[in-house]
Amino acid sequence: MTQIPNLHREVVSGIVQVVKYLSEQNNKGIKSLGFGELMNAGRSGRTPEAQTYILEFVKDGVGSLQKKHIDDVVNGNYEVIWDTVNRYLKFRGYTPVEPVPIDV
Repeated sequence: MTQIPNLHREVVSGIVQVVKYLSEQNNKGIKSLGFGELMNAGRSGRTPEAQTYILEFVKDGVGSLQKKHIDDVVNGNYEVIWDTVNRYLKFRGYTPVEPVPIDV
């Protein structure tokens, strides 16, 4: 399996930013967000490789997150995001990694 240094960490960080942005906007009463707006929330400063996987999450995964998982992420528990990223990237040929602290 392949390993790219910090890929998992970058993808998790970007997805966490997307989820937190989505939650903030929902709390403000904004229920309809554009695809590009969500992507911009998570891709800043990320490598092109990480941006690709963040894009896939925004396209396919953000709408399927349960409220409990959104609340967990907002409260600093990123376990479900790490698990999702590890499973997704493993399917793409990357070695799963242990969760590490992230900056968001």
